[in-house]
Amino acid sequence: MLPLVARTIAFHEELDEARFGAVRDAHLRYADWMRRLAGSASGAFLVAEIDGAIAGFVLGQVQEEYRMYRTGRYGMLHDLWVEPERRRKGIARGLVLAALQRFWQAGVKQVRLDTSARNTAAQRLFVSCGFRPSVIEMLAEPTPGEPGG
Repeated sequence: MLPLVARTIAFHEELDEARFGAVRDAHLRYADWMRRLAGSASGAFLVAEIDGAIAGFVLGQVQEEYRMYRTGRYGMLHDLWVEPERRRKGIARGLVLAALQRFWQAGVKQVRLDTSARNTAAQRLFVSCGFRPSVIEMLAEPTPGEPGG
């Protein structure tokens, strides 16, 4: 699984290195988290296999909202990956819908995710699975000559 996580991280870096730039060997930091999710009723670690090979995965967990909001517990999809040669066959959609079912069974009333503004294919997928835009994250970076630039 960790090589697929590494490809996911690299893909996000290609989309926006300033936002998604990861430390060296960042994928190795997933190992303990994936083990905890695999046996957890409040986690979603689902893997798609085709002919004995991993075609994709989704990772998510139930989280607590800030106390100022009424939401309480919610599901958060953190990562979704399908190998490029396996895309456009419904695998990602199946993984997302299965993760949603896990979260609904865990009793949450809301599931969230973040996706790159440049990843329009993922955005279309998520809308087709019942998600809607909610928050727009924006990023500012100092220009040369400014403090921090």
